Amino acid sequence: MWWTRYWSAPGGRIAAAVVRIALAIAELLVLDRIRDLAPVSHPGEVAAGVYHPVGILQVFRAPPPAIVIELAWCAALGGALAMLVGLWTRAATALTALGALIVASQAMSYQPSWSHDLNVVLLALVAFLGARGGDALALDVWIRRRPPPAGASYQWSLRLVQLAVGLMFLSACVLKLRSGGVAWALSDNLRHQLLARYDLTGGTDRPAIVDWLLARSWRYEGAALLNLISQAMPLFAIVFVDRPRLRALAALCFVTEVAALYCVMELGNPSWFPLAAVFIDWDRLWHGPSATRPSLPVRVPRAAAVFVTVFVVLDVAISFTPGLDQALRSFPFSRFPMFSTIRAKRPYGVHQTCELIAGRIEVITGGPPDDPPDDPLDSPIGLPISPSISPEIQAEIDRDYVYRALHRELDPGVLRARVIVVRDELRRRYPALAIRGVRVYITMYQAPAYPAPARLAAHDLGVLGELVDDTWTSHYVALPRSGRISIAADRALAGAPLALYRDGLPAAGPPPVPDAAGTLALPPGRDTLHLVAALSGADGVVRPYLVARRTRDYW
Repeated sequence: MWWTRYWSAPGGRIAAAVVRIALAIAELLVLDRIRDLAPVSHPGEVAAGVYHPVGILQVFRAPPPAIVIELAWCAALGGALAMLVGLWTRAATALTALGALIVASQAMSYQPSWSHDLNVVLLALVAFLGARGGDALALDVWIRRRPPPAGASYQWSLRLVQLAVGLMFLSACVLKLRSGGVAWALSDNLRHQLLARYDLTGGTDRPAIVDWLLARSWRYEGAALLNLISQAMPLFAIVFVDRPRLRALAALCFVTEVAALYCVMELGNPSWFPLAAVFIDWDRLWHGPSATRPSLPVRVPRAAAVFVTVFVVLDVAISFTPGLDQALRSFPFSRFPMFSTIRAKRPYGVHQTCELIAGRIEVITGGPPDDPPDDPLDSPIGLPISPSISPEIQAEIDRDYVYRALHRELDPGVLRARVIVVRDELRRRYPALAIRGVRVYITMYQAPAYPAPARLAAHDLGVLGELVDDTWTSHYVALPRSGRISIAADRALAGAPLALYRDGLPAAGPPPVPDAAGTLALPPGRDTLHLVAALSGADGVVRPYLVARRTRDYW
C-alpha cells in the first residue's frame, strides 16, 4: 500500500540528526521570542474577561500559576539544549515540546487570535516526537558505544516534520487562491497589502524595495505571483520525496519566501530558517549519490503509525477548513491566513480605490512630551499624534497586532476588559508617559487607484470605547439578529445627531429613524454598516461614537 511504503521508506539516519539540530536551534529562537510575549497572569475580573486558553492550556479553567510557566520555560530551554547536543534525545524532544507548548499557549491565551510565527516550529517539534534523532551526530552515540539497531525507522519522522512545515505555506497558498484565484496576484491586491502593512501600522518609512514594487503594477503583480509559486513548492517536496533536487529547490523557495517576508513585509521570523533542513536529503550528501543504500522498507512501530495518522488528519483538516482552528482553539495546529484576503474590487483587472476598515488606539497621557513632533498633526497617514508621544512610540503601538485587533471585539463587556489590559500593559512599557487611558477607534483607510501615488487616507468612523482616569465610556451595543436596537436605552443618545456609514466609505448617509419607542432597525442586507452618534466626551470634545455595526470583513 502506498501509504505504508511512504512512511516506511529506508534510510534517513543522518537526516534525522540534522533535523534534530535544526529543530533545537529553531526552538531556542522561539523561546527567546516567547520570553518577550508571555504576559503575567492578570488577576480578578480582567483575567476572566480576556483569558481564553488555547491548545494544551484548555485543560485548565484558570490561568496557570506563574511558577508553572517559569518551570515550563526552563524545561523547554533545557530540553532544546539537550536536543542540540543529542543527549537523551527522545526524552529531550518530549520535554522541549511540552514546555514550549505550555509557555507559547500561555502567551497566546490573552490574545483574540494567535501569532503565526510560533506555531510552525511547535508543530515541527510535535511531529518529531518519537524520532530516532540521536543515532548520529549526538552524545547518545558516544554514551551507547554501539551502532543503532538494524532496520531502525527514521523516515516517518522526517516526512511528518516535512508535512508539518510544508502545509504552513501550502495552506497560505490555497487560502489566497480560494480568496480570489490568480487575481490575488494579478490585481492591485499586493499594492493594497503593502500600503496596509506600512501606512496603516504606524506609517513607518517603507523599505526601498517596497517603494520600487509600488511604482509599477507589473512589479507588484509579478512579486505576488512568485509568492504563490514559492508557497506551493513544498507540496512537490511532500509528494516527490525521492527527488532530492526537487526537494532542494523547495528548500530554496522556502528560504527565499522567509527572507522575502522579512525584506518586503518586515516580518522577521529567524526561527523558520533552520526548518529548511527538512527538505534536504542529508544522507545522500553525507554518503554520496553512488553509495549503496538500503532498499527494503522498514517496519514502522504501531504507536508511531497511529501517531502519524492522527497528526496528518488533524493537520490537514485544520489547515484547509475555514474557522476550525479558532473554533477548536487548536494552537499550534492552525491555518496560515496572513494576507490571504484579497484587497481589491471586482473586476480585478481594473485599477480602483480600496477601502480598509481597521482599528487604532489613541493613548491619552498627562506626562511631559517625549520628543514631540513640531506639528501634532504631522502623521504619514493624516491622523493626529498625541503631543506627549513620539512618532517612534506611536509607530510601535500601531504595529502591535493585539492593539490593532481591539476593534474586532463584538462583546462590549469583553472589549472593556481587553482595554483595561492594554492600558496596564502600555503603562508598564512606557512608564515615563504617565498614561491616563486609551481610546479605541474604528477607522477607514482609503487607497487611491493606481497610478495615483500609493498612500492611505484615513477617516475615523467612530470611537468604540475609551478608558480615561479609570472611567469607561462606550455607547456601543452588540447588534441582535433582528437588526433592531433601542436608542432609548442610552440616555446620552437622546437627541444626538446620528450618521450611517456603508462599507466604510467616508461619506455618511441618512441614518434610520427611531420609532416612538426609541427603537431603530438597520437597513437589511449583508453590507458593512456603522451607526455613529456625535457626542461630547469626558474632555468636552465632540466626537463620533459607535452605536452599532454590522460587520462583513474587517482587516
